[in-house]
Amino acid sequence: MPRHYAIDEGERYFSALSQIGRVYDQFRMELPGDKDPLQFWPHHFDLSFVLLGTQMKHTVEGDFPSQITFGFAPPDRGMPSSYFYVNPFPFDDRFTSQELPDGAVWHTAIWQGAMLPYANIAEKADAEKQLMKFLKAAYKAEKGVI
Repeated sequence: MPRHYAIDEGERYFSALSQIGRVYDQFRMELPGDKDPLQFWPHHFDLSFVLLGTQMKHTVEGDFPSQITFGFAPPDRGMPSSYFYVNPFPFDDRFTSQELPDGAVWHTAIWQGAMLPYANIAEKADAEKQLMKFLKAAYKAEKGVI
């Protein structure tokens, strides 16, 4: 059975991923410590990398090193539009008292972390600067709690 693909939407998404990837690579290089490479995940079509923490966290599932995932995702069942995210693990409710830039929020349903809708910055002349501001603020918020 032939399938129909929205080639123009695919091209726009690829263009967005390319530009976002440049910003994430720049931000990733500024961070201290061990980091995964920036990766594109085919199961969800998101672009992300993980910063490994230096502290062990005790959870009901066991002991794990702290970590923060920085990513960009397309719409999914929990979010109707594309978004940037920063997921500290384990999540501490005190993160939500930390300030984020305009347009960004702490998301606590389905997944927990900082979230910035792509639409909030996509058409802005300083979109890359706004994305970097979000990433740095979410990272600083996590560091301020732990």
